Amino acid sequence: MGIATPQQDITVLGLGAMGSALALAFRKAGLETHVWNRTVDRPGVKAVLADGGQLKDTAASALEASSLIIVCLYDYESIYSVLSTASKEEFASKTIVNLTNGTPSEARAMSSWMREREVLQYFDGAIMNTPQHVGTPHAFVLISGEDEQAFDTISTTLRSIGRLDFLGSEPGAAALYDSVLLAGMYGMFGGTLTAIALLSKASSPREKGTPAVSTAAVIAEKLIPMLQALLPSLVETAEYFDAKDWRGHPANNSVQEGGLRNILATCEDEGVDAGLLRYHHEMFGEALKDGRGEEGMAGLVRDLVGE
Repeated sequence: MGIATPQQDITVLGLGAMGSALALAFRKAGLETHVWNRTVDRPGVKAVLADGGQLKDTAASALEASSLIIVCLYDYESIYSVLSTASKEEFASKTIVNLTNGTPSEARAMSSWMREREVLQYFDGAIMNTPQHVGTPHAFVLISGEDEQAFDTISTTLRSIGRLDFLGSEPGAAALYDSVLLAGMYGMFGGTLTAIALLSKASSPREKGTPAVSTAAVIAEKLIPMLQALLPSLVETAEYFDAKDWRGHPANNSVQEGGLRNILATCEDEGVDAGLLRYHHEMFGEALKDGRGEEGMAGLVRDLVGE
């Protein structure tokens, strides 16, 4: 397979919230940006066109317009639908960078599908930030699918949208790490949503004239500092797992089970659905039944993978 050469233009397929943010970042970097979206009358499309983006009538004409193609559609089925009519000749000189959210198996299948159409290069990626952060120091993009030499030919262009983390030639690697990182994020959000709900329903008596508790203030002034102090324990838990040191964590399963049991009881007293935390408590409970009360949280990973 050949190696693409750097260029000054780019095509973006899909101008939803994320796709339009990508196109605007490429425009800001001075790239001639060709775009296509199934629906033209959308805010993102209008914003990109107002900034100098060049709208193509069809996905095929957008594919033809540049040798570097960024795909950011709703899902992988949308990609098949949009690109299935393109010929091998239309794919032949293209480097495809797919930033559509999906799974590792979908990424591998898409890589095979693209190679059957003899694309020059296929990368699969994951954007680890919200649209408003694209093109800022907060933006972070995982990417995989080709060797490092091939990645180097597109890295300068892609840095217009954020910091790049190249994970090697395995097409599903970026999607896997996307799920890994977002699993941690959604766990944090689940706990935070429960915390906000509990604050909003709290029935603790207050002194006369005391203003209602601001949930945002409690999160900012109390929860965030506590979480920041606990962040190193995430690394420690992973280190205990890597070392198979099930008793290394200072707060063992018995302590954790008791703490979560009290949280669930408080939620019940206040009329808050604690379903987002209940399964976690059940995991600690099962560990206690199995005689693993003195172990740390790292050992619970064995339950998740069925060991």
